[in-house]
Amino acid sequence: MNGKGSFFVELGTLIVAVVTMFFSIFTYGNTSGLEEKKQTNERFLASLERLGSDSMAVRMGALYILEGVNKEKDSDRKAAVEIMSAFIRYHQPRKTRDNKEAECSSLTRPKTDVQTAATILGRRNTRGENFGVGEQPELHDTALTRIDLHKAQLDKADFTDSDLRCARFVDAHLREAVLIGAFLQHANFSDADLTGAKLKHARLSGVIWRNTTCPDGTNSDTASNACETHLSAH
Repeated sequence: MNGKGSFFVELGTLIVAVVTMFFSIFTYGNTSGLEEKKQTNERFLASLERLGSDSMAVRMGALYILEGVNKEKDSDRKAAVEIMSAFIRYHQPRKTRDNKEAECSSLTRPKTDVQTAATILGRRNTRGENFGVGEQPELHDTALTRIDLHKAQLDKADFTDSDLRCARFVDAHLREAVLIGAFLQHANFSDADLTGAKLKHARLSGVIWRNTTCPDGTNSDTASNACETHLSAH
């Protein structure tokens, strides 16, 4: 399967939305606003094309373009988050349902550009606001073993059925994150905030709970250093 072609198929609706947004500059806003919007749309289109490149360096550059767009206006953040989430899902899909116990050293890390995309998503300036529908990272059904998401801001992110064995979530914000059915064996949640997170059917053997805020708001250090007994409502 042609990687570039398949990637653009998955992002087809986003491309249409961005192109539509591009043409809207001719009918809406003032002159300075039109020029600014035109530049943003051109950057979106350029990043979409470069994300399909066979070159790792080109793809990395496209991700940093999207990060710049993500920092500018609330109206553009949703598209940037959706594009980076789709990029991760495409390049790092969960291909098997057989996620058994394994030594962390035997598991592969995500590709460099996938780790970069996840890092960018995790360092968005969330400012504590309630995101609109679609603005939360959609990283369900992904294979992200040993991914490093320390200090990541991933409140409400969707990791349903993802393979996150040995992932590093140290000091991460995962309030109301969806981790239903996720494979989390040996993941490190030290100092992480999981208030309201949903972990129903998640595999939790060997998870490190050290000063973790559990889904019910309690602290792991007062719960025998584990959050498992505080997941029944989630």
